[in-house]
Amino acid sequence: MSKGKKSISVVIGVLLTFAICFQFTIVAEAAVVKAWEFNADGDTEGWTSASVLGISGLDASGGYLNGNITNNDPYMISSNNLNVDITNNKVIKIKLKNNTTCDKAQIYFITNTDEVFDQAKRRDFSLIRNDSGYTEYYVDMSTITGWTGTLRQLRLF
Repeated sequence: MSKGKKSISVVIGVLLTFAICFQFTIVAEAAVVKAWEFNADGDTEGWTSASVLGISGLDASGGYLNGNITNNDPYMISSNNLNVDITNNKVIKIKLKNNTTCDKAQIYFITNTDEVFDQAKRRDFSLIRNDSGYTEYYVDMSTITGWTGTLRQLRLF
């Protein structure tokens, strides 16, 4: 990442039977703007899902968020009112392990001025299939017109 470029480093350790382990952090230059590190077992740090959303048993353990995939379109949602200025924070860093044949993930977001999850506020990114280790993915949000203002909530997968 070039000097001066700001990022959101999303470090969400998600170990799912779909087997994605990930960590999620929001970073501005060298300073962390927002991070989810799941350092306390049992503390999902506001991330939720349910069987109806395609992930059951969501729980934090060992620095990762874990769950079991229950359908073919799973997702989880951050807490509401994140209150993170994203105008100058254009990159999301996600560290995850993907033990599946799936090769794509998605990040949706809403802001304080646009409160509906939709295709205009989505970024797809590629995953390594059957990854044996944890990989850091840098997701550039700069081309998404709505990625400005105050981040309210994230939706992943």
